[in-house]
Amino acid sequence: MTKIGEGNAAPKEPTVDVYKKQLDASSTKFLSALEEYNQFQSPVRQEHLRDVMNQQMAVIKSSISELNKHGMHKDAMKVSKDYQDYLDEETSSNYICLHNDLETLRDLNRQF
Repeated sequence: MTKIGEGNAAPKEPTVDVYKKQLDASSTKFLSALEEYNQFQSPVRQEHLRDVMNQQMAVIKSSISELNKHGMHKDAMKVSKDYQDYLDEETSSNYICLHNDLETLRDLNRQF
């Protein structure tokens, strides 16, 4: 067993693939929570789902930020704005816009 600081290899920086997988997983979790949030009327359940969406949006933003350093997803921050619009006003048009833009982001992520 090695101790902290021992060993020859320095810690590796996450790769683009790691960020892409992270983005895909977080966007899947976000969409699932969004769809469930849109169906439930219970304030307690909606609060929990809102927390899940907030956490996943933070991971999505972080992944996008890192991927932007590699020239990917320059316009992807639109999803963040769509999410804020949806939280401000939970209309069907804001829901559809957020859902579609997040699906588009996922498709772009898979194509790169």
